[in-house]
Amino acid sequence: MLSITSFIPAETLSNEPVNHEHTDKKSKTRKVFLSALKERLRFQADQNTGTGIISRDFRTTAEGQPNNNETRARQFISREPAPALFVWNSKMIADTTDSPVGPSKDSAKEEKTATVTESESQTSDAASTNSIPDQEVSVASETSEVMEAGDLISAVGVNGTGKTDVWRAESIALLALSKVRGLGFQNMRALAALDTSLYEMVRTNDKEQFWGYLRQAKCRLSLEHVDRWFESRRELLMAAREQFVVLKKQGISLLHAKQDCFPKRLLDAQGPPQWLFVRGDLGVFERPMLGVVGTRKPTEDGLFLARYIGAALPAISGQIATVSGLAVGIDQIVHRESIRSKVPTVAVLGTGILADYPSGTAGLKKEICDGGGAIVTEYFPNESYAKENFVLRNRLQAALCKALIPVEWAVQSGTAHTVRFSGGMKRSIVCLRMPQWQDDAHPEFAAAIELGGKVFTVPGEENRLFEHLGHVLVNDDSREQTAHQLKLFT
Repeated sequence: MLSITSFIPAETLSNEPVNHEHTDKKSKTRKVFLSALKERLRFQADQNTGTGIISRDFRTTAEGQPNNNETRARQFISREPAPALFVWNSKMIADTTDSPVGPSKDSAKEEKTATVTESESQTSDAASTNSIPDQEVSVASETSEVMEAGDLISAVGVNGTGKTDVWRAESIALLALSKVRGLGFQNMRALAALDTSLYEMVRTNDKEQFWGYLRQAKCRLSLEHVDRWFESRRELLMAAREQFVVLKKQGISLLHAKQDCFPKRLLDAQGPPQWLFVRGDLGVFERPMLGVVGTRKPTEDGLFLARYIGAALPAISGQIATVSGLAVGIDQIVHRESIRSKVPTVAVLGTGILADYPSGTAGLKKEICDGGGAIVTEYFPNESYAKENFVLRNRLQAALCKALIPVEWAVQSGTAHTVRFSGGMKRSIVCLRMPQWQDDAHPEFAAAIELGGKVFTVPGEENRLFEHLGHVLVNDDSREQTAHQLKLFT
């Protein structure tokens, strides 16, 4: 098993108490090392692959950045990456079975025809209704200009039919590169946005060419780091292939921005995601979506408004879906009320799709998927939570929806981030107020109006509210039927 002590110099682990006021060079070096280690990395064994590959935390905090989550998140989208502190090393791979981490060439061939085929056949029925379109080429067409472990490179994209699935290969390449020390989340997005596929990047034997890709993505890695990539490439690809199979068994798809099935509305986001982990029905993204977000600590008025929206969903249209963030409070109420009204709902996470966050939501996540909805995130499977991640998550909620209803929110809040992202993407913003509310006590309404939003009083202005939502959400050829539904409801 791996532990954090495996990567700390022995002299750093002295039993003597550390005197932080001591000014000698050795103490300063130790203090800086531990501080950087605590801030930049989180070591834990990858529970999915069972190979002891160290998963990573992509939170990066550049020294001197203001302590403001929204500002840091916006800078995170566009800033140049911070210098890498650590780089993947092949010695960081632990094998609890005392056997080689990766199979030999012959065993790789056997695994290609046995393990991969068996695992994919077990999941083919479950994925048949929403499978990702395959772009296939014959394995025989693969050239021999590959790494020494040629069978492995050619086999990473081989599916159960014996063909090379281009997007499967791209997914495994993404997972492999995500394990490289020094390649942060921003670097990974920049690499994925290049014209060259990630699969072609991991295939190349030309170190200068691979380094060129890194330079294009503004990754601050040296040729020495590139050497370490090639030393560990086989192990990383093996671990990534196992992880991909495990994710597929769990019903999790990995979509890429250049795929036809990728939710195109997400491309409107500032710094659009280059990939998306999805558990659930991919067909839900074809529906117009109503975003509903709000405070984690709602009052009785907020609870009423959230439940009112949920109850009114069938009156707006039978073909819409809702989107929210699975947070405690308004978000979870919206998901539950959507399920109760038999309307699919999408939860956008600020963590990895396997992370137990928010705690105790496993049952709700299952209900969301069983109800035709989906759980989505751009973060890698085991990534934990960070405040800036939730701000970045909010841009995806805003991008997915055609109209956004913020329920009981403040100008300085997490919900306000989503409102501002929505305004920037020209999404319709719809605010709800109770009849007894005084506008001077709710400055958030003025802020929404400045972004082009509208305010409706509920109860009292239901007809105007539903007419507006129907106009925004429903296609022209469905509006006549929707207008009839609204009259019946009101």
